[in-house]
Amino acid sequence: MALSGGFVERDIASIRLPQWGRVVEAEGVVPWLVVDPDSNPVAPVQRFLRDFVARGNRAGSVRSYAYGLLRWWRWLEAAVGGAQPGAQERHPGV
Repeated sequence: MALSGGFVERDIASIRLPQWGRVVEAEGVVPWLVVDPDSNPVAPVQRFLRDFVARGNRAGSVRSYAYGLLRWWRWLEAAVGGAQPGAQERHPGV
């Protein structure tokens, strides 16, 4: 059903998030990363976490944010195909 402004109503209760990617401990400046199913770091998330660390946040906070961003990336995958190849070009601000 179309809503005002051209938005389409969706039954969000029926959306199931895929078990896409995972959070892994890493060596280096960023202690935790979100990686895709092929174990490649998700570039937009990695950039955010690098900035987050540079602002003086502790490893535990980085880990918490990594899990939150993994849930967000899974939501993008389910809702708009956000974690599929080319997603970083389609969602550059993510």
